[in-house]
Amino acid sequence: MRNPIDDQSDRAPRIPLNLNVQIVGGAGDRATLLNVARGGVFVRTETPAEVGARIQLQFRMLKARVCEATGTVVWRRASDATQPSGFGVAFSQTNDNMKSFVRNISSLPEKLRAIYLADVLDPRIDLGVTAAPASASEDVA
Repeated sequence: MRNPIDDQSDRAPRIPLNLNVQIVGGAGDRATLLNVARGGVFVRTETPAEVGARIQLQFRMLKARVCEATGTVVWRRASDATQPSGFGVAFSQTNDNMKSFVRNISSLPEKLRAIYLADVLDPRIDLGVTAAPASASEDVA
């Protein structure tokens, strides 16, 4: 039974990310979530999972929240000069945290996505962005 976020088709727009994820039960291979949509994700990894494999992915958010998704590998590719190796996962089940994460990141303008990620992920991401101090000598017209 398919239970993607909001029962939307996987044709929803893909949101580019660069987010470390854990493949639960995996061999400890490093994995990076490169993009997400309501129906699935693309995971960059050195050793792509086999098509048809059931995969569970998770990453941590602040306040001890864990985003989890389970799905099936629907395609895979080896690395070449233009594209990284990895695999596409079609969601079959997502927890409420993952649903909320995908909805929130999808609703933001591209310029605000990095700020959102820096604010909710554990460990926090330091974007190196600081507010400029207000100048007391500014002229007010």
